[in-house]
Amino acid sequence: MTTSIGFGLTDIGCRRISNEDSLAVDNSLGVYAVSDGMGGHAAGEIASQMAVVGLMRRLREHRATLARARCGTIAINEVAELLKRAVVEVSEEIYHVGVNCPEYRGMGCTLTAATVIGDIVICAHVGDSRLLKVHHHDVEQITHDHNLAAELVDAGVLKPEDAARCRFSNVLSRAIGTNPDVNPDIIVLPVETGDRLLLCSDGLTRYFDPSCDLEELLHGDLQKVPGTLIEWAKQSGGDDNIAVLVVDIVANPVVANHQSDPKHVCPGNGNSLDHRMENQAAW
Repeated sequence: MTTSIGFGLTDIGCRRISNEDSLAVDNSLGVYAVSDGMGGHAAGEIASQMAVVGLMRRLREHRATLARARCGTIAINEVAELLKRAVVEVSEEIYHVGVNCPEYRGMGCTLTAATVIGDIVICAHVGDSRLLKVHHHDVEQITHDHNLAAELVDAGVLKPEDAARCRFSNVLSRAIGTNPDVNPDIIVLPVETGDRLLLCSDGLTRYFDPSCDLEELLHGDLQKVPGTLIEWAKQSGGDDNIAVLVVDIVANPVVANHQSDPKHVCPGNGNSLDHRMENQAAW
């Protein structure tokens, strides 16, 4: 039977003055999430933090349900519905904070989350962060970007290789918290021992092009690859915050009990952000 172990890092990049990317890892639960915030001042940081904190809190409340799914006593579609509902509730929460707090008005974020249930991964996705899968030597993009550049590609107006450089690549067509309702993409995909997953923000993917060897970049020790990818993105320009979360599908049934508290995943910004989160306990 397969299980998963993940490790992730975020970085402010080379040009931003704050880090609006957040991520969360819970290996014991098999849940992983990346979020890229947007909004003025601190709003983007708050939105992405609320997204990963809120998602993890809701899924941890259903730990027993996820355990039963791993034993095969609950159908995968029930877990998919649970994940979808958690994302929708998180979006509603962020939207209402933005409506009721003038300093956070208009804030929102992306959210790409994956739950590993044995040899199945269930992904919930909103925005232009991404989930990629490495199987043997093949790298496959699993999610579809929710931005205007991707829509132009879909319409045949723009070539896929030009999407990252398009001026509409930063204009999201779907986001968490910007509207009362959100419809996340739910993707179910098979995995096997030796597969590797990458969840990341567009601070990394903006530098993907046909000339870069993604399989080579993603190859190596689990705890070193996130840092390697971040340094590669910074050397490529580092124009935005960068979030990188790598998950390995492994056969060993013993999972390292590593949990990244979502309040502490923004290097260089954690203390001030923790303080703001504590002051917003009413959320």
